[in-house]
Amino acid sequence: MKACIKCIVKPLAILVVAAFFGCLINPTKVQAADAVGGDSLGTAVQITPGQYNGPALEFEQAAYYKITVNAGQELKVVGSFIPMTTSYGGTSNSIRFYDENYVQLVDQYENSSVAVNVVTATTLASSVKSSQTYYIEITDESWGTASSTLDISLTDRFDANSTTDAGQTIDTALPIALGEYNGYLSQVDTDDYYSVSAAAGQLSVSITPYVDMSPTIEIYDQDRTLLASQWAQNAGEIFQVTANIQKAGNVYVHINCDMNTGCVDEAYEYAFTVAAANSENLISTGNGGTTSSTSTTTQPVTESKSTNYLWWIIAAVVVAVIVVLIIIFASRRKKSQPTTATSSAASTTTPPVAPSTDRPVTPAPTPPASSEPESKQSDKQPRA
Repeated sequence: MKACIKCIVKPLAILVVAAFFGCLINPTKVQAADAVGGDSLGTAVQITPGQYNGPALEFEQAAYYKITVNAGQELKVVGSFIPMTTSYGGTSNSIRFYDENYVQLVDQYENSSVAVNVVTATTLASSVKSSQTYYIEITDESWGTASSTLDISLTDRFDANSTTDAGQTIDTALPIALGEYNGYLSQVDTDDYYSVSAAAGQLSVSITPYVDMSPTIEIYDQDRTLLASQWAQNAGEIFQVTANIQKAGNVYVHINCDMNTGCVDEAYEYAFTVAAANSENLISTGNGGTTSSTSTTTQPVTESKSTNYLWWIIAAVVVAVIVVLIIIFASRRKKSQPTTATSSAASTTTPPVAPSTDRPVTPAPTPPASSEPESKQSDKQPRA
């Protein structure tokens, strides 16, 4: 049994260690697929998130792709372009996004004098539709592109703990309760509307925007009458808006940010709190705004395929080590059981030692010496 366990444990341990260090050395060794692309928006090739080998492009030639994006998801394309020649001072490439009506949403251009020109384009899908098709255009802007790689990803940037983007109008406002939330805006997704059931009295909305954002907050009553409005005086400013609610019902909160107020292609995150103005969970910041006493800071989400693969490998290693330890523990326990039983049997079959009944031997007392003369003693001898 012991030899058998060794035969299993040793190869398993070697395999686990080799796999672990192998993934640390090269955790993203994934074969990229070829993506030729169409020659126009109308002939764009359907594509999904992943890594691809892009086509070679002549001067001002373009390749077109299309991808399905859900409301509240951020589309990101990173293109690495190798020029046909660097004799003319470098290479230039562009990545452009279009909506379903072929309206241009993003135009990202980069020029580089190094061997590889990297261009990154992002956009945040709004809730205009629950799911929509975006078109991707990859273009050579210089003397030709010899080869390229495309890394395409979709990241969830959902508003207020939901699974979608907040509405673009009052009619499509996202229902929420009083509390603290996070949301996202960009130059494409410029508006987030929320609806909250509130009692009569004061209602406040405080916001902590991304450092480059200068958002606007508006509060409407159930009749859609604007009750209060305020915008950030400076980028990244924390501020609060308070409105008097005349009667109980749904209240609408509108948060806006566009390219003129600091929002750009990528998703910018903001934190906001909706509460009764006299709620104890609001404290003064000393600059006219409020923040929650139990503040929540959420960092922008970044996805790394290599990190994901590495975590999976680490989890597999941990499971394998646990299995090995269980096998070793079980074998040692089984080995120790017979010894314990034998010792137990021996202890139960050994008869108890009876207490000794021997008593110390007491010497017989010596008779006292006679005081009579020996001649008299001899007279006392019996006669024949």
